[in-house]
Amino acid sequence: MATTQPQHDSESPLAGASLVGIVIFGVAMVIFGVVIAALFTHRVLPEQASEQAIATDGLFQILLAIGAMVFFLVQGLLLISVIRFRRPANDVSDGPNIHGNTTLEIVWTIIPAAVVVVLAILSYLVWVDNAAPRERTNFVNGQPIEINVTGQRFAWNFEYITNVALPDPDAPAPEEPGDDNAAAVPAEATEEVTEEATEEITPTEAVEEDATDEVADEATEEATEEATADETEVATEEVAETAEEATEEATESETEAEAEATDIAVVDATPETEVSDEEGTVPDTRESGDAELPVVETPRGDEPTVSFTTNSLYTYVGQNVELQMQTLDVIHSFWVPAMRVKQDLLPGKLTTIRFTPVETEEGFPYTTLVGPFDLMITENGTTTTRSFGEGTSIVARVQGDDAQGGQVSVELENGLEGTVDASLIQNRYARYRLNCAELCGGGHGEMFSWVIVYPNEESFLENFYDIQVYNELNPSEDPVVLGESVITGYACAGCHTLDSLGWTGQSAPVLNGIADRAAERAAAAGAASGADYIAQSIRLPQAFIAPGAWAVNMPIHDSTNDNINTYMPQEELDSIVAFLCSQTASGELADSTCGLESWEVDANNQLADTTAVTEELEALTEPYEE
Repeated sequence: MATTQPQHDSESPLAGASLVGIVIFGVAMVIFGVVIAALFTHRVLPEQASEQAIATDGLFQILLAIGAMVFFLVQGLLLISVIRFRRPANDVSDGPNIHGNTTLEIVWTIIPAAVVVVLAILSYLVWVDNAAPRERTNFVNGQPIEINVTGQRFAWNFEYITNVALPDPDAPAPEEPGDDNAAAVPAEATEEVTEEATEEITPTEAVEEDATDEVADEATEEATEEATADETEVATEEVAETAEEATEEATESETEAEAEATDIAVVDATPETEVSDEEGTVPDTRESGDAELPVVETPRGDEPTVSFTTNSLYTYVGQNVELQMQTLDVIHSFWVPAMRVKQDLLPGKLTTIRFTPVETEEGFPYTTLVGPFDLMITENGTTTTRSFGEGTSIVARVQGDDAQGGQVSVELENGLEGTVDASLIQNRYARYRLNCAELCGGGHGEMFSWVIVYPNEESFLENFYDIQVYNELNPSEDPVVLGESVITGYACAGCHTLDSLGWTGQSAPVLNGIADRAAERAAAAGAASGADYIAQSIRLPQAFIAPGAWAVNMPIHDSTNDNINTYMPQEELDSIVAFLCSQTASGELADSTCGLESWEVDANNQLADTTAVTEELEALTEPYEE
């Protein structure tokens, strides 16, 4: 027989104790949520490398706090129910017959609904703020540039369209500038302006000057009117001085106008030297000690400007970055976890993503070590030295800023740890991994790149932007150096491995040491030489499948249709072949087996006759032009 459960009055001590317990439980729930959010937000997320990351993490912290509170509420009620309402020993009675509690049901419906609405509003506000256009977008040297992103299986390419005008092909060749690196003006134009501007001008002749010397006329007439008859000699001297000053002003104006008319943007003609293109550094063809590039006026109208392409995205702290993105094949997704930004690239549609880099707690721990240099490795009390030769370029993480005995501890990208000479630590930057977050094929996992962030605009200009612009305005005559720059504009990095350029692709043959085995591959492929085999592999990749290659994913790079995304002009093919012919295991160009007769190397491990090599490559690749 069922027993009747005792009833408790709302004013009883039990009811009061329950209210106090509820309040204590609620306070504990809030504290738990806040503590969990504060402790774990920065532990489970990458470092905040952009302004958008800070706003996004603030929203995530709110979500984590609410989630922790809900967890505490659910698990706490379960625990209390198990303890408070457990069946007493020897109790065989039925539990109370409870129909429900309308008030409680209304409360637990309204509160979650309100929480969802608040979170929706907060999420919308954060999304709108993160996606909103910023002022001074992509500003470099006080002027905006364009940055276009191309996603293609399985690589990222970044095209920088600068505000630096290309030189007029019809203008006379520029002279080598002086120490101030001012923009060069053709000698003929300078002589003409100087001759016209330095003609002797007297008070009586000034009136007869044409409109070009209008400033001098006005000054002469004004000074003459002020002169009195008794002070004719003094007035004449003052007039002559005034006219001379006005003439100099007119001369400067004419010289500036003449310089603008020449539309010259090329500034220097120093010999080129090669530095490998790696994260944080670019091919620098300037001589050591060269001054920075001069300011070049922003082009007007539809004037062509300098543009260049890289495999990594370069920016600096505080730059409002805006990327225009497109895909050349399937859907890709641009995702930089440290920046908290992600945007799909859709076929046939241009998409946009924006972010502003900030300095993180780690600062700028990366640098690029350029050979030759020695790495001192200490293991089990024994110190050994590993030498890296000329042309080596490898990313290293600096372990500390304190140099001990002139040595700095570093960890190389390949995992080696040791110390190097402190003088090698020149440019410092941060780098963040860029991933494709949309499954796009067999090489999807290897479709990643890096976002390189410099501490400030000055460092960005010095270590990246100015060098790239200079290289475009002053292209190297060495096909090897030119090919190293050109090849980064294609999607090769997504599939191939090439240590000298930092490529880590896994779905195509490894290009390390390709020049060592070019002759052997040429014989198997039926090519005339190693260089011919490399050209054939680019133009006709299906003609021969290298040993170990599981499929032919490489597209045909056509030279006849510049409207397709695999277009490769003949001159770029020539330079790429030359560059790959330089990729020997030893780093010595003389070890190449490409079989070019003009491939002779000087004492500096550079081609002795670049013109002869270029001409031989042009003849060799001509059959592949159609």
